[in-house]
Amino acid sequence: MRTALIAPGVAVTLFGGVALGAALVSAATMPLTRGRIRPGDLREE
Repeated sequence: MRTALIAPGVAVTLFGGVALGAALVSAATMPLTRGRIRPGDLREE
């Protein structure tokens, strides 16, 4: 019975950790990508 309660909790924790990590990474790399890649460069394809 305990595993039925632990499994969803672990899944939510892992998913939340991955989502939080992705958010932190995207927030950290956003200034870098803005400095290197300009919107105009992507439109010239």
